[in-house]
Amino acid sequence: MNEYNYDYLGINGIIPNSAVNFMNNIPNNMLNPNINYNQNMKIEPNINNNIIDPTKGFIRGNMFNNLYNQYKNYKPNNLNPQNEREAMLMNYQQYNFALNDLNLYLDNYPNDTGAINLYKEYLNIIKKIQEEYEKEYGPLKCNSMYIGNNTWKWNNNPWPWEVVK
Repeated sequence: MNEYNYDYLGINGIIPNSAVNFMNNIPNNMLNPNINYNQNMKIEPNINNNIIDPTKGFIRGNMFNNLYNQYKNYKPNNLNPQNEREAMLMNYQQYNFALNDLNLYLDNYPNDTGAINLYKEYLNIIKKIQEEYEKEYGPLKCNSMYIGNNTWKWNNNPWPWEVVK
């Protein structure tokens, strides 16, 4: 109990019905601490085939078509880079977003081989994009190979968010 007579289980020590219902619906194999979860895992070819391309996913803020819930009448805007530098940076950001979203998905479905292969493909693409951008415009990250040993080039160029026409 605390000063508000709330003991984290419920008011005055009463467990809320929602918690009771939740606990009653947990399968027994999830309550057993000695279970070997790896023995029950199987490889699944592709659980989610609703993964969209990085450009559309970046604009909508969601890489999964079946999980996208449009807010009222809101229509996402298309982004129009003003120059080559902005276009390369936006391309990098799109694939970076796609990798993050796929990473979150794979945390829940680690055996989805389709998503794993797509993640690896996007990882190779973003490495190439980053290398091209850094050759042309300077480092995107502190650990870039284009920073060099003798100088700190990180702050010699405009930072990625300072890019203007």
